[in-house]
Amino acid sequence: MNEAEALNELERLCEGELKGIIEDAYFVRGLIFGVSSAPEIPMPEQWLVWALKARGQLASTEQADTLSHVLMSLLQFQLQHMRDETIVLPPHCDYAEDLHAPACQFLAGLLSAHAQLEGVWQHAWQCKAKKQPDDLPEMKRDLTHCLKMFSTFANVPLAKQQAQRVGNDGLIEKLPVIFQSLPQAMTKYVALSGDLVSYLPNQFETFVQPAHE
Repeated sequence: MNEAEALNELERLCEGELKGIIEDAYFVRGLIFGVSSAPEIPMPEQWLVWALKARGQLASTEQADTLSHVLMSLLQFQLQHMRDETIVLPPHCDYAEDLHAPACQFLAGLLSAHAQLEGVWQHAWQCKAKKQPDDLPEMKRDLTHCLKMFSTFANVPLAKQQAQRVGNDGLIEKLPVIFQSLPQAMTKYVALSGDLVSYLPNQFETFVQPAHE
């Protein structure tokens, strides 16, 4: 199964036999991005269920096996994109204020994965702090910026309300332009994880940090 086939199969499942059981296809793609970006990638049995709206809803082992195969395939493709440094938003992920739009769903899935893996990130920070604490403040500022970007464009109406509340009307006008820098924020998010990975013992799956010129 190549990547295009895996994506088509995900769409088929989301719009067909698993509609109402599995999250939106773009949410799932964001979830996979978040899982693959983590300093420590969780075991499949832990994260695969995060793609479901509620646990225990799959009707058969066959359904579970099909879904697992698709999601694991997409995880491997995403890891390869990270190694190749080709980190981009999926097609159709344009600036939008509709919470059901592809970009909003993708970022909601990414944030969902990050929330599930908060403990993993915290553990990685702690390991880094023991060996090389000096650059942690800057790294944490960068991570905060990335997460702020993701949350802003996952829910633009809420971001606008918050900006209006503090009198930051200029931000509202700039949101469509700021949105264009989302791929850079995604790249930084992956790079932060790649830095933390080297300080973790006994990695099950490691992200290979690109060599810097």
